[in-house]
Amino acid sequence: MTQTTAPILDTSGNFAVIQMPGRRFPAVAIPGDSLHTLCDDLSELVQGLANALGPEHEQVECAQAILQSLEGRRDYYESVLKRAGIALPYLKGP
Repeated sequence: MTQTTAPILDTSGNFAVIQMPGRRFPAVAIPGDSLHTLCDDLSELVQGLANALGPEHEQVECAQAILQSLEGRRDYYESVLKRAGIALPYLKGP
């Protein structure tokens, strides 16, 4: 595990704004369980849009691209926690 210092610029509710080393612009840190919930909610939205508009509709494809991006971040989060021996803060579905 690499130890770095990232100043926390602000915390509000369930997220924080941090200044990552070497980055010009600050980042938003979202807890893993919140990221998981966002993925689940967006997945339901994508399915509903696909049912209503058809899977090839432009808005469905756009929402699917956003979902895939968030899921990639969630997958990375899960792999980092696994390597560190930390349990997930949520139950992983089938």
